[in-house]
Amino acid sequence: MGASLIARRWDFNFQYDLGIDAGIKDAWIEGVKFVRFFRWRLGQFKEPFSLARHGSAWDLSFLEWATPVSTFAPGRGVGVMIRHEEFEERMHWSVAAITSGESGADNAGTSNITLTTRVTGLPVVSEKDQFLVHVGVGFSLRSPRSGTVQYTTRPEARFVTPLLNTGDLPVDSNQLLGFEFATVHGPWWAQFEWIGSTLDADALGDPRFSGAYFEAGWFLTGESRVYRPREGTLGRVLPFRPYMLGGKPFRQDSHGGAIEFTGRISTTDLTDAAVRAGKLDNVSVGMNWYLTPATHLMANYIYSRVNHGDGGHANIFLIRYAFNP
Repeated sequence: MGASLIARRWDFNFQYDLGIDAGIKDAWIEGVKFVRFFRWRLGQFKEPFSLARHGSAWDLSFLEWATPVSTFAPGRGVGVMIRHEEFEERMHWSVAAITSGESGADNAGTSNITLTTRVTGLPVVSEKDQFLVHVGVGFSLRSPRSGTVQYTTRPEARFVTPLLNTGDLPVDSNQLLGFEFATVHGPWWAQFEWIGSTLDADALGDPRFSGAYFEAGWFLTGESRVYRPREGTLGRVLPFRPYMLGGKPFRQDSHGGAIEFTGRISTTDLTDAAVRAGKLDNVSVGMNWYLTPATHLMANYIYSRVNHGDGGHANIFLIRYAFNP
C-alpha cells in the first residue's frame, strides 16, 4: 500500500550511459499530485527545448539528431522544472531553471545559469483519420560558462570529426529560439525544426547563427508514429505484428515487424558578423526495421557537404541494432 501511494504521488527516473558520454544522464524525482496546477521536477534532466532533443533518442527515426539539434539544442542540466498539460492534453508547457549543464558530445549548451521554456500544442487532432498536427516554440536565456560559447557541427554521425567549429567565442549571454512542427497521418509523418542562436558579443558584432531540418517517413506495414501529449513529443513505434520466426518483413499480413522508410535534409550556418565558421548541408535516407517494441535495426546513408573554405563532402553509411526493454 505504501509503494502504491508513492507511485501515485511521485515519478522518478535514473539513467546511466555506458556509451560515448559515459555517466549519469537522468536522475530526477517529480511530484505528480502535490500541486493542482502543475507538476514539479527536481534533479538532473533534459532542458525543455526542441521536439527532437526533448524526446528519447530511442524514439528517433534516424540514428542521430539533425545537425541543428546537435549543434544548438541544450542537453541535460541540474535544476528544477515545472510543467503541465492543459485543455485535455491539447497543450503542454514547461519552464526550467538550470544551475549547471553537463559537458559532452550530447550537450551543446553548457551554462552556469539558464532559464528555458517550451510550449507545444495540438491544433488539429482526428482519431478517426489518425491525423494530428503539432506546433511548438522554445526559448532559452543562458549565461555561458567561463564567458565563452563554442559551437561545433559534424555530419549526422557522432564518430566523425566536426567539420565546422567556431572556437571559443567571448560572449556575455546567449539566447536560443526554436520553432517546431510535426504531423502524423496514418502511416505518414513529417517533422520540421528551426533553431537560432543570438550571441551578446560586442567584439564579434553580436553574431546570429541558425539551422533547420525537415524529415519525413512512411510505414510500409501501416503503423503510425505515437504521440506523447504529456511530453509534447513523438514516442516509441509499436509494430502491429512483432517479428516471429518465419515472418516476412515486407508483408503487412505476416509477423515480420514494422518497416519504415525515411528521408531528411538539414542545414546549419555558423557564419555571421566576425565569425566565419562556415555552413554544413546534409541529405539523409534510411530504412528502419522494428522487430518488436523493444528491438529495431536502423540503416542510414548521409551525404554531407561543407560550404566553407576549400569545401569538401562526405558519404557516410551507418547501421545500428538496438535493444531497449
